[in-house]
Amino acid sequence: MKEIKLMDYGLKTILSGLLGFSATLSTCVSAEPIDIADAPLTSVGTTEANMMILLDSSASMGSARLQQAQQAAADIVGRVQNMRVGVARLNPNPVPGADADYDGALILKGISSVNDSDAREDAILKIGSVQAEGGAPLAEALLSVGRYFVQGHESETLTLHPQQASSPTAAAADVLGPEPEYGDGVSRPASDSPAIQQYCQKNFAVVLSAGIPSSDIDIVDNTHVEDYDGDCASSESDCLDFDKKPGLTYDANGGSDYLDDVAAALYGIDLRPDLSRPDGSGVKNNIISYFIGFGDDPAVENPLLSDAGTNGGGRYWQVADTASLTTALNETVDTISSVIGSQSSVAFNSTSLEAGSVIYSARYDTSDFSGRLFAHSLDPLTGRMISTPLWEAASRLASDGYGSRQIITLRGSEGVPFDEASLRGAAQNYDISVNLNRLDINGAMVSLYVGGNVVATASSVDTLTATTNDIDSDIRIVCVDCLDKSAQVQVVSATVGGVEKNVGGALAANGDSVSLGNVKTYVAATYTRQRLDLAIDATTGSEDSQWADRLGYVRGNTTKDGGTGFRRRGTIPGGSTNLLGDIVHSAPTYVGGPEYGWTFDNYQQFVNNKKDREPMVYVGANDAMLHGFRASDGKEMFSYVPSLVLNTAEQNKGLHAFTSPDYAHKYYVDLPPTVSDVRIDRDGTGAQWTTVLVGGLRGGGKGYFALNITDPNVLANAENNADDIVLWEFDGAANAADLGLGFSEAKIAKLNNGKWAAIFGNGYNSDNGVAGLFIVYIEDGVDGSWSSGDWKFISTGAGTINDRKNGLSTPRLIDVNGDGVVDRAYAGDLMGNMWAFDLCNLGGNGICSAVDDGDWGVDYKLFGTGIGEPHNAITAAPLVASNTAVPAGALPNVLVMFGTGQYLAQADLTENAGGAFYAVWDKGVANRTTDDLVERTLESAGGMRSVAKDSDGQYTSIDWTSEYGWYMSLADASGNFAGERVVASPALRNNTLFFNTIIPNPAPCASSGTGWLMSLDFRTGVPEVDLVYPVTDFNNDGRISGDDVGYVGKEYQPPACTGEGCDDGEILPGMPGQSGFIGDVRCTPGSNGGVVCDDINVGRITREGRLTWQELIAD
Repeated sequence: MKEIKLMDYGLKTILSGLLGFSATLSTCVSAEPIDIADAPLTSVGTTEANMMILLDSSASMGSARLQQAQQAAADIVGRVQNMRVGVARLNPNPVPGADADYDGALILKGISSVNDSDAREDAILKIGSVQAEGGAPLAEALLSVGRYFVQGHESETLTLHPQQASSPTAAAADVLGPEPEYGDGVSRPASDSPAIQQYCQKNFAVVLSAGIPSSDIDIVDNTHVEDYDGDCASSESDCLDFDKKPGLTYDANGGSDYLDDVAAALYGIDLRPDLSRPDGSGVKNNIISYFIGFGDDPAVENPLLSDAGTNGGGRYWQVADTASLTTALNETVDTISSVIGSQSSVAFNSTSLEAGSVIYSARYDTSDFSGRLFAHSLDPLTGRMISTPLWEAASRLASDGYGSRQIITLRGSEGVPFDEASLRGAAQNYDISVNLNRLDINGAMVSLYVGGNVVATASSVDTLTATTNDIDSDIRIVCVDCLDKSAQVQVVSATVGGVEKNVGGALAANGDSVSLGNVKTYVAATYTRQRLDLAIDATTGSEDSQWADRLGYVRGNTTKDGGTGFRRRGTIPGGSTNLLGDIVHSAPTYVGGPEYGWTFDNYQQFVNNKKDREPMVYVGANDAMLHGFRASDGKEMFSYVPSLVLNTAEQNKGLHAFTSPDYAHKYYVDLPPTVSDVRIDRDGTGAQWTTVLVGGLRGGGKGYFALNITDPNVLANAENNADDIVLWEFDGAANAADLGLGFSEAKIAKLNNGKWAAIFGNGYNSDNGVAGLFIVYIEDGVDGSWSSGDWKFISTGAGTINDRKNGLSTPRLIDVNGDGVVDRAYAGDLMGNMWAFDLCNLGGNGICSAVDDGDWGVDYKLFGTGIGEPHNAITAAPLVASNTAVPAGALPNVLVMFGTGQYLAQADLTENAGGAFYAVWDKGVANRTTDDLVERTLESAGGMRSVAKDSDGQYTSIDWTSEYGWYMSLADASGNFAGERVVASPALRNNTLFFNTIIPNPAPCASSGTGWLMSLDFRTGVPEVDLVYPVTDFNNDGRISGDDVGYVGKEYQPPACTGEGCDDGEILPGMPGQSGFIGDVRCTPGSNGGVVCDDINVGRITREGRLTWQELIAD
């Protein structure tokens, strides 16, 4: 852990880490677990995009190309998520030039969510029903698709050219022409059931065509759309009739050049001006058009489709075969369906803002459950992200391919490659010993085979030995040259897995053999847990023979994607399959050279030896892997699949579920990893400094794992070094009933018994439902087993209230006496209790007297609020700092700062009650409540927050002789917005306390909610008076000035927009996540996937650190 020196106070050093502590005495197994959501809550209420697929069903398409288009379109509809899809074809049997028979589209299936009952199947059926016939009135069909989108609101007045100062207007029905025709049973949109439902909804048309139009001239009478793009309007224009361009080839049967005009009109016009933002500001509700053409040379040479794609705001692909068609469609739909979000934090590669500073941020896309990891440079002058990324990990992974990936796992107690050869057989190795009786003197060569492979050979000894984990294959003794040697060898007995059996049988001729059966003939062997999991068909719940194919799928083999029994993964720009799973709550962690300032155990020599090692970025993902990427270029160096994610008991969980076409989002490796240097004996050769990563599953399961990541060169060859890298996995061992879902981030520290430990709260939904703290000794698990004394569990005794199970969240650790060893921990639980844990029997003089962990335990409950309500739950690590307002206060003399609120279950999206933020003084007195604290009342206006003053215009002071700190209540629900809460850990920079709040809103177009960025004096709960300037740009005018004085919070929103493009409005960032700090810049990821960076002013910065890993304590 990093030492933080304090200034002339009773506490000289506070060691802070995100750790978890709790204990358990009582149990209430019958209590209800929290119904934790399987998918990110930020995706609830997301407005689904509209996509109309328009198939060119003309005779020129031909049956072969039409079938290719149908197959590709059906595949796409079969895999898309979170989208509303409709199907249309060209109206058959057109009559060129006849206004009364305007040739448009035939709607085969109206737009509806693919999640609706039978909607997906119906769309696929309608796609398959199309036959090639008639002409190709592409422009008329696309225009009538536009009319479909506005049906029910066709009388709305549209502004034809919004970018012009004085644009003509016309009714939607006049602009978009006649309605399309509707197939049997297809409902026409109406005012109360329109195609475009929300102001933020995106609308798309995807046109699959053979090429140039025919029978497509009737738009000549539509003056609103004819030549909409203006390329024939000039008096110098030499356009021919029907907007055709000289020198280009058109169909002789009613060919035209109107398609790009129609696409431009649908993109340029706000088709639903009646839909606006809640504040009344306008939004362009348009249609973006994509065109995929696979026609003959005239279509390739005519730029009409390409121009239409450009004018329509989308893109055009020219494809030559089924593969390129599928790629084009995949990329189109992935662009359309993208629902980007982030609930992760950010990481930096340095502690101060300078040339070469890089920020790492993660995103997820719930439309296809994929993830992205970006590295962006930071401008050394402004601290803002450079928009073009240095690299993106998913793209690099797709480029490198799956064949060279280094992926490992834990088999039994051994680290092994995550491949078919290592996981084919048993969960453990079995010894084989075969006793021979040689009746020869010439040394016949005898070999021991397992599954056709030689595992041992001898020409003189009477015993053959080997080890195998192959429990299915035949074990056989073969004499290679008995006849040549005039020898005879008798097979007497065989021992497999400790079980001996008499065999009998003689070998005399060349190639003679005796079968010994297989491993299962001797012992009740079972397959590896990985194979048992992967052998399950998630659709049926039964076992099949595709375990190796599923293993290959998890490794990144895409040959089965979209095939029978396998989910088709999404793609990245360029069309390659995205092999990186969604990164939701796990935060990227940057690891360069060792950085701590410890002076014991020759640590500085380790620092010197490793200072130039390859920097890495580690992050967990819901593809069931902990990934290690090279920080310089994003190359995946290795990945680890914890065996903790395996599940053979449940049909829709485990690795097999991840591969299924019926896959609904599940969490796997979703916890932020923790990294620290520790001194342990990891291989029996004596204690040595080792860089250890401890990770977990969060909502993905119960358990933690530890990896040796000391040398990135070893990681680059992980499959040959797997057992050196994998240290252990911990599932609670004898305290398994006390270990819940791993929502507590593990923290690593040296304790007073001299051992290095991973420390974490017991998480949520444990069987016993009581809050407690786990201390797991890192070295003691390296031997592959967990015995009494290898870990310690400390129970708080606080269990179920109102049928809600309790559990302990992430703790914070401190070193009270400055010796570099953790003495005390603080952690909150779901019932609203903040616990203090004594890990050394701290005396009033600051001296620890308990070295044996048997004397450690709960010191007392420092604070409690409520009776177990969700809005009082403490779900993030507290922040602990010396109470500098009372320098000589009674030990431990710290302020413990934390917020309350829960964001775990669907019900939390509509929780009305707001949480609160507390700063509680710990001076050795237990059971404090809000009655012991001074209340701070927040006042919000104009996107800014201040603290209310008393009638004399002053802030109420804190009387430290009788009061124990301060608190502020957060806003209750208002409208569609739920109660405000704190679910991320606070941070401290000098005397300024930073914490972020979230206000969920599951309503459509709400960007999942909003929130506030709070910053104030941690000692008082009011604006800091010691600063020359305010902390930040509270009024968001682009500068920190006197106009920002007196505020403590700003609404989370993008910086002020200036210049071109602002008229379209900014995309709201959603709810703020955990902020990261570098120099005088704060960067905060938003639930919509972006990162907002702003300047901060906290006075003189004497200490800076990677706040993504550890929050540093103030002077």
